[in-house]
Amino acid sequence: MGEKELIPAIRFKGFTDPWEQRKISNYLQESKIEGGSGDVAQKLTVKLWGKGVVKKNDYGGSKSTKYFRREAGQFIYSKLDFLNGAFGVIPNELAGYESTADLPAFDVTSLNAKYLLLFVSQEKFYIKQGMIADGSRKAKRIHVGTFLTMPVLVPTLEEQNVIVATFNELESLIALHQRKLTVRANLLFRWGL
Repeated sequence: MGEKELIPAIRFKGFTDPWEQRKISNYLQESKIEGGSGDVAQKLTVKLWGKGVVKKNDYGGSKSTKYFRREAGQFIYSKLDFLNGAFGVIPNELAGYESTADLPAFDVTSLNAKYLLLFVSQEKFYIKQGMIADGSRKAKRIHVGTFLTMPVLVPTLEEQNVIVATFNELESLIALHQRKLTVRANLLFRWGL
């Protein structure tokens, strides 16, 4: 990859260093803390299209299914739904919840986990990288070893934090305007307009 490809066209003021291309394995370590069995585990799941990590309301499960304990701040993805953008960062309220090995989670070092989430949630990333997955067209599975060898473009940690903060502000602003729009639409509906 050439030097020009490592310098984004749009930058925040004060940042000029080229980004580095690294393997995801430089920043993630798979977490394999054993949890309960499927019949007693408090389960979590990863929603499609980067919509987050949520409590799974399904309490059923097999005693023989192995679950792993997950912690807040860990990066998590779905092996089966990688091509559907099933990525997330485990929120504080789901610390201690569990998932199977099909939803591997990772401790993150020297990288903002939410920056990684923004990066891998780009369709151009997960579609391209998903082409190397095992399986048929309908049942591709991205194994941990494959995921960890994927490339990620990484700015300084300071720039990652600015990028994440900017996206957080944008999401808050969008949510605020969406709530206002919903209130106005409900008022119009009530008045029959």
